[in-house]
Amino acid sequence: MAKVKSCIVLNPPATPREQEEYDKTVARVLAKALYRSLSPLECENIIKSLQASIITKRQHTG
Repeated sequence: MAKVKSCIVLNPPATPREQEEYDKTVARVLAKALYRSLSPLECENIIKSLQASIITKRQHTG
């Protein structure tokens, strides 16, 4: 399987609103790719891991 070593965004977001829309698009595409390639248990484990990471980060930042 080939791995992507680098990626260049040809038309990067220029405003905060464009950045927000870009981030949502990237998140949606990533979620769809993970959903299609992982088992339900693997998806659940990733979700739990991300939730724990968010909780830990919030506790450390106040």
